[in-house]
Amino acid sequence: MHITNRHIREASKAPHIRVTMPRLRFVPASLLRDTENPEAQLRVLNNSLITAAATGTIREMERMLCMDAKVNAVDMDLNTSMHHVSIRGLSSKAERLLDSWHALINPRNSQGFTPLALASAAGRTGTVRAIAVRYPKSYEAHYEILEAANLAEKYKQAGIASMLRRIAKEGTGFLGIRAPRCALTVSSPRDHV
Repeated sequence: MHITNRHIREASKAPHIRVTMPRLRFVPASLLRDTENPEAQLRVLNNSLITAAATGTIREMERMLCMDAKVNAVDMDLNTSMHHVSIRGLSSKAERLLDSWHALINPRNSQGFTPLALASAAGRTGTVRAIAVRYPKSYEAHYEILEAANLAEKYKQAGIASMLRRIAKEGTGFLGIRAPRCALTVSSPRDHV
């Protein structure tokens, strides 16, 4: 599955995005062991991990990660397993990827969306909370959380937008940084430095 602008647009039509996926086959472990080329083996593992994340197959994700698949591997649209888990609203899996497997919290896909932004636009409250509270307490993180809040507001997810603004404000207070007055229009930290 490739997360496209169409999926984001669907978030404005319905409270939850429903992504239908064709039945995909996973690579059997015996085929992986028979592969002599380590690069090809890793590529197959990473593709299987992303396929499992896109379909929401938790056991298959765990199996691929235990077989040394790279948790931050990307597909053709630069979506990581975190992007796919976020858009599907699998909050417990997002927590596990971040805490146990040390997935990157804020990779951007080819359209510039982070997993937090995708989850907030799709209205996945649990996933948004799971990701947002794990953001580091930094100036850049503050603006990324506000960016996700603006996107949530754009797609009529007011509850998520207010929750993200509250999380950003608490993180900012912890740092002793004064929140800018124009928080709704901020697009990147470089614009206001």
